[in-house]
Amino acid sequence: MDPVSTAALGWLTEQASSRSEHGLTDAVFHSDVRDALARVAEYGTRHAVQETVPAAQRYIVLISVLHGGDDEPAPETASAADLNEAINARLSRRLDRLADRGLHVDRSRLIGTIADQILSGIRADAASSGPLGPIAAMLSLPPGPPVPVDPAVGLDDGDDEDEDEDEDDEDA
Repeated sequence: MDPVSTAALGWLTEQASSRSEHGLTDAVFHSDVRDALARVAEYGTRHAVQETVPAAQRYIVLISVLHGGDDEPAPETASAADLNEAINARLSRRLDRLADRGLHVDRSRLIGTIADQILSGIRADAASSGPLGPIAAMLSLPPGPPVPVDPAVGLDDGDDEDEDEDEDDEDA
C-alpha cells in the first residue's frame, strides 16, 4: 500500500476507534474498503500533483510520493488530528529528499489538495453505494458527485515536445 493510502487508513482507523465505532474499525481493514481507499488515495495524489506541481517536476514528484523510499520507518499516523497531518507525517521525509535535490514543492498546498481529493473520493464512493459509504457516514460527509478516475493523471513527465510531434503527425 502506498504511503498516502497508509496515512489515510491509519487516520480513518483512529477516527473509528475514537468514536467507539468498533464495527467500522474492523470494516476499515476489509479488503474491499482498503482497495477502494487505495484507489481514491492514488487518484487524489495524482490529481493533487497535477494541480500543484510544475509540469517539469510532476513525474519525479509523483513517483517519489507514491513509490520512493519504502525502506524508511513508518511514522505514526493514526494519532494525527486530521487527515492533512497524517499525510504530512507519511510524506515529510520524501518531500525533504526532493527538496535536497532541488525540487521544492508547496507542501501545504500539495498535502491539502491530496486530503481534499481523498475526502471527495470517499464522498463520491458513498454516493455510488460503494464500500466507503460507512466511512463517509462516520465522518459526516455528505454524498458527492462521482470522481472520474483517469489512471494517467499526474504521469506527465513535463516533456511537451512529444505531444507537439504527435499533433504534427496527425495534421500531415
